[in-house]
Amino acid sequence: MSDLNTSVADKNKAAPELVKTFTFSSSQELSDFLRRVDDITRSENHHAVLEESTGALSIVIRVHTHSGLRPASHPGEKRKERVQPGITLRDVRFAHLVERALGDGATAQHPELTPADIAAQPRSAEGVEARRYAAETHAEI
Repeated sequence: MSDLNTSVADKNKAAPELVKTFTFSSSQELSDFLRRVDDITRSENHHAVLEESTGALSIVIRVHTHSGLRPASHPGEKRKERVQPGITLRDVRFAHLVERALGDGATAQHPELTPADIAAQPRSAEGVEARRYAAETHAEI
C-alpha cells in the first residue's frame, strides 16, 4: 500500500544551474566586470559561484537557487515538501543582468562539452553544493 503524501527524492538526478564562461581581452576588463557582478549580487540579494580560469582572462559563472519552490502536486502539500534546488526566475534575471554588465572587451562563450565533461558534472543537489563549497574555499572535491 502506498502513501500519496510520501515521495522519494532521486539523489542521482542532476541539479540544474545556469552556467556561462566569459573571456576578456585584459585583466582590467575582467576586474571591471567582476566589480559589476558584485554590484548585481548585492542589489539582487542573489549570489552566483565564480570560477576563475588559471592563466586565462576568463571566468565561469554558475547560478541556481538552493531553495526553489516548485508548484504543489496536490492542494494539501506543505511548503517545506515543495522546496528543491533548481533554476528560478531570480536566476534568469541575475543571468540577464550579468549579460547586460558585459563590456565591449569581453566575449561570452558556451564551451563545447565532451562526454568526460558531462560525466564530471554533479548528479545531485549535494554534488552541486560540494562543488560550490570547493569553489568558494578553493578546495579539491
